[in-house]
Amino acid sequence: MSSSSTKTILLADDHDSIREITTKMLQCLGYRVIPYGSAKEVLRHLGKHQNEIDLLFIDLVMPNMCGLECIKEIRKFNNEIPIVLCSGYPVSYTHLRAHETY
Repeated sequence: MSSSSTKTILLADDHDSIREITTKMLQCLGYRVIPYGSAKEVLRHLGKHQNEIDLLFIDLVMPNMCGLECIKEIRKFNNEIPIVLCSGYPVSYTHLRAHETY
């Protein structure tokens, strides 16, 4: 975690409007936000700057690599960083996706 008073959140959501609104909301709360539109971009960023990130917000359903697959990859090299998995889908759908991935 960073030692400054401003915490940095890495945000991944493939929907532009949700990513923009969430970024603005978190910035209004005083966080530094690094937004990305895909899980692969998150993994690329973390490969170079993982010690600069305090928290991840990752959307469950994204094209090419879902949030759970992304988390699985992150946990291979960083078991400490807190991660919030988000979804706008109903619980029944997210539960199904979790079983498909793990």
